[in-house]
Amino acid sequence: MKRLMLASVTLCWILIGCDNSTNQAPLAYEQASAKVAANHASAAEANDGHLVRLGKDDLKIKTVRSMYDDLQAGNDLPTIFDKYGERDLQSARELATAKASTDEQMYDNGISDCDEVGWELNLLPTQDLDVKDIIEVDYRVLKNGNVRASMITDPYNKDVDSHEFDIYKDYTFNCDADICKVTDVLSAEGISTKSEIRKYCR
Repeated sequence: MKRLMLASVTLCWILIGCDNSTNQAPLAYEQASAKVAANHASAAEANDGHLVRLGKDDLKIKTVRSMYDDLQAGNDLPTIFDKYGERDLQSARELATAKASTDEQMYDNGISDCDEVGWELNLLPTQDLDVKDIIEVDYRVLKNGNVRASMITDPYNKDVDSHEFDIYKDYTFNCDADICKVTDVLSAEGISTKSEIRKYCR
């Protein structure tokens, strides 16, 4: 009989928290529910777009995407590279611009090596491609940490993984805290445009 009464009391504690306890079981449940609600509120606050810290890969893609958005909005290359590039890249652009041949010099002497490497400091892969030709841009982070922007110009061929698809630009980065800056633009052969400018535009 004593065992039966003890079992009944125990069951009573588990289910409803019997008298003599000032309803501790329901109170514990309410406290747990409040904690869960608080956690959900914190998660919602963290996802409001301001408190979430993006990973480096996300920041890199966000930066390159913004560069192409600015280009399609009509901003010129000097403005874009000055906004998103590191100081060394800005200096390389300034050097290439200062040493670029005039139209008359090109007519008399042809295109210089400095002119050619200076043209690589561009968001478009080739000189005959216009921003209006771009239908879509695919962004991805490569295994080496660089970001590749693949440009789709043919509405009937959107396979950026195709072996024939070589319309792209690669970018290197330096990331600090919540900011990623472009440090270099690579040619299709993976050559540093910044280094080439320093070499041929002295």
